[in-house]
Amino acid sequence: METLFFTLGMLMIIFIAITVITVISFVKVLKLQTRLTKATHESWDRLDRIETGIYNTISSSNQDSSRELEEFRRDINQENDSVNTKIDMIYSYIDSRIDKTFNSMSKTTKSIITE
Repeated sequence: METLFFTLGMLMIIFIAITVITVISFVKVLKLQTRLTKATHESWDRLDRIETGIYNTISSSNQDSSRELEEFRRDINQENDSVNTKIDMIYSYIDSRIDKTFNSMSKTTKSIITE
């Protein structure tokens, strides 16, 4: 009978040890799962911040490029207007010179004919 109680006592100690080890392992697994979930959420948050930063940078660059392009177009239009004004002035000057030349030729021709 003593052997039976001894054997049952040893089995009970082994059972309790296995149960304790199982509970400790289960708790460690839960802690690891919690840390892994937290790390996953932090990684996604970090990726979202990086994505937002990249989007903001690209958006800012696009706005800067659009602004510079608009300024370039405005400068080209101003230069074009300036060139057109100068061409009109040249045409006007040439026209007045031609008119003066024709008037002068007309007077000379009249004076030759009247003489």
